[in-house]
Amino acid sequence: MDSFPRSPRKLQKRSTSTSPYPLPRHSLENVSLAESSLSFGDTVTLSDQTEPQSHLSPSKPRTSSQSTRKLLSQPTSPKADIPSRRGSLLWVPELLVLALGLVCLVAITVTLHRANGNPPPQWPLNTNLNTIIAFLASLAKATFVMAIAEALGQLKWIWFLSPRQPRPLGDFQVFDEATKGGWGSWKLLFRGKGWLATFGAVILVSGLLTSTFTQMAVTYPVILAEETANGSEVATVQRAAGFSVYDGERLLPSPFEAVREQQAVYQGGFYPPDEEAPHVAPVCSSGDCTWPVYGSLAVCSDVVNLTAQGDKELLADLRNVTAKRLEILYASIKANGDIYGWANFQAQALPGFYPVILGPMFAPNVAFNESVKNLILNDNFVAYPVRMLDSSGPLDVDAFHFLGVTFWWCAKSYSTRVKAGEHTTAEVSTRSEVVPTHGPANSTTHTLNMAWSHEFYPCYTKGTCNETFGPAAVKLLPPLEVASPGEGDEEEEERYEVNVWTGLTVSGLLAATMWDSVLMDPSHGVVTSNGGGVAKAFALSVLGDFMAPTPDADSQLGSARNVAGNIARTITNLVRREAGKFTTGGNRVVQGTVFTPQARVRVHWGWICVLSVQMGCTAVFLGLTIWATGRKGVEVVKGSSLATLVALEPGVREELGGVEGFKRMTEKVKGVRVSLVRGEGGVVGLGRASGRDEEEGWRGKGGEKTVRVEEREQEEAKEVDTRRRGMVFEEYDTAYLSRLDSATGGGPLRRLMTDD
Repeated sequence: MDSFPRSPRKLQKRSTSTSPYPLPRHSLENVSLAESSLSFGDTVTLSDQTEPQSHLSPSKPRTSSQSTRKLLSQPTSPKADIPSRRGSLLWVPELLVLALGLVCLVAITVTLHRANGNPPPQWPLNTNLNTIIAFLASLAKATFVMAIAEALGQLKWIWFLSPRQPRPLGDFQVFDEATKGGWGSWKLLFRGKGWLATFGAVILVSGLLTSTFTQMAVTYPVILAEETANGSEVATVQRAAGFSVYDGERLLPSPFEAVREQQAVYQGGFYPPDEEAPHVAPVCSSGDCTWPVYGSLAVCSDVVNLTAQGDKELLADLRNVTAKRLEILYASIKANGDIYGWANFQAQALPGFYPVILGPMFAPNVAFNESVKNLILNDNFVAYPVRMLDSSGPLDVDAFHFLGVTFWWCAKSYSTRVKAGEHTTAEVSTRSEVVPTHGPANSTTHTLNMAWSHEFYPCYTKGTCNETFGPAAVKLLPPLEVASPGEGDEEEEERYEVNVWTGLTVSGLLAATMWDSVLMDPSHGVVTSNGGGVAKAFALSVLGDFMAPTPDADSQLGSARNVAGNIARTITNLVRREAGKFTTGGNRVVQGTVFTPQARVRVHWGWICVLSVQMGCTAVFLGLTIWATGRKGVEVVKGSSLATLVALEPGVREELGGVEGFKRMTEKVKGVRVSLVRGEGGVVGLGRASGRDEEEGWRGKGGEKTVRVEEREQEEAKEVDTRRRGMVFEEYDTAYLSRLDSATGGGPLRRLMTDD
């Protein structure tokens, strides 16, 4: 390299003396800046011997040849420590950038922690959570990529520092491409240019998936959540806390109340015996709602086996009533035959038959306690034969079996839920207990069964029931699951009550509906009936379906209980639905909780940990790079483009050619190995290193030497001659190089040039 310009005037040569050795370019290994500087007018001693000094310059102390490996780190300025301190400050931008990335990571963590498990946040300008996370993640990625790129740029110079192990010039491009990310980082990863550079390449490669990982960290599963934002959502279920249409003077039932009651009995009775009637349908606007356990006034039922109880007096009375009711049924058949000309109908059509009779009981069944007896709404018997009867002979009353079907007022607790539009209600508990009275000793508890009341029918026909019953009511205790106020609470315990006048009226309507008899043929088909029509429902339960075999005794009892239970449930549903029209009952609607499908933020923290690991590895990588820079004593150059432009020595540059021969240049680069050396004038650059390794050469793929020492020596001699011709000596007789010459065995360079 021509470090000095040519003189405009002709050089006056006084004397000529050439060194027998070419001037080699020395690497930075074991050479300090002071040892490699070119001095004029002075004689610098580098060995134990002392050379003559110039008569124009004072004596200089001997410079040590200890290795420092410092790249431009020992300035000749008296303020030698300033650049060292300044070099440590050159990493401040990378540290600040990395700190910004850590701030972004903390912001991501805080944002996701606050959003996790909650609805997606709504921000201005339709900004959603993914947008914020993507922005912060991209910013964090940019920070650690920037820090790694600069650190790799610094490692690039450290990689070429050792003169004993010259590096392929192509490595320079590998490092340079790696700082740009993408494919360059993959190339650096697979080519393995030192473990530290490989570590940085791994981080860069992982950065390609940073955005994907952060997007995978947030999902939005749809769950059923309580609706609180929309006030129009409704979740209600009806209940009844009382049963009364008494207004203080008379009863004011709703229009067609008797029709609805009979409809409820038929609806429940004619459900198949192996199915259950549904409960009151709740109102749920979203299709998914829940309610707390609540209580309501209800109608309970049970079926008992009167024959198995063995009450002979009761069974005798029931057989007597059954025989008379059967005579009435036969008479209706004969009358129908006379009307329609079927005189011989009974003999021809009924060789055998199954009669089923329903009627009221004379007194409460002994199977129930006193509390239930006071709450009975309707009590009936069901008579049916255990074998087919023969119409040609006398009636066999001993073939009849008797069941008792009882309905009474009770309090039940329910648990209701609606899921996906389908509602389910479960009966939690039942309580049939009258509130004890604390009145006068002569006070009586009214019965609620019209058949057992001696007061109702007379006042009903005379219109004096207001004077007879008035506001009298029977009160029931609530179910145990329904919370009651504690001691000292001003709120009264929940009560359910039935107005006596209203209850007896409904009992009469139910008794009229339950009065029925039916005659079934051998195939269980109906021949004739006389009454309300409910007998057929019980006939199908005890005798079996049409053209089906008769079930066993246990199945008969179970089916009859199912029919009675369905009737009780449909009557309860009617009472609960009509509760809003009653004059007693308090709160008639139970409010529930509405659940709507809502998106919730779910954070998968494992994917966020990937970004955390990347940031942590970047901090470690940057710290190791700073440490390696200080340990090697290399000036902080990083990825400076200006340093890259002036790095290659002219000799190597001429050998490779210009950019117009780029393809040829890339081929030549494969055989060129360089290291950081200090050339003429103290200029540092990438050049062929001198030394034993360079003298011995290195082997290529075929094992042959790629560089010849002879060619290099000729080239160096030419460079020395060029430099000498370009120098101007006006005041000095001799110039010495203040460094050791490896070509002369380590001795000082002798007189390089002499004047005329």
